[in-house]
Amino acid sequence: MSDLSWINESYLGWSLFEQLSRFQAIQPLDRTNAPVYFNDIGNGVFTNEPRHEGMNDSDIRYRLLGLSRMWNIDGVSG
Repeated sequence: MSDLSWINESYLGWSLFEQLSRFQAIQPLDRTNAPVYFNDIGNGVFTNEPRHEGMNDSDIRYRLLGLSRMWNIDGVSG
């Protein structure tokens, strides 16, 4: 879960505090069936994705697949 302790009225003022405090009501998502989730120490776990064990590292398609996987997990960890 994200740390939202910085959302306080004395630091932000009433108007911004009122807008941002709506984020505190958002419940974390259950990501156990997502393509990637994060374990207890924050490492990405790709158990729901194909492994592509016979892939050729020089194939640009697999390199782009790896890049897109890493790009899309940015900000998912909570």
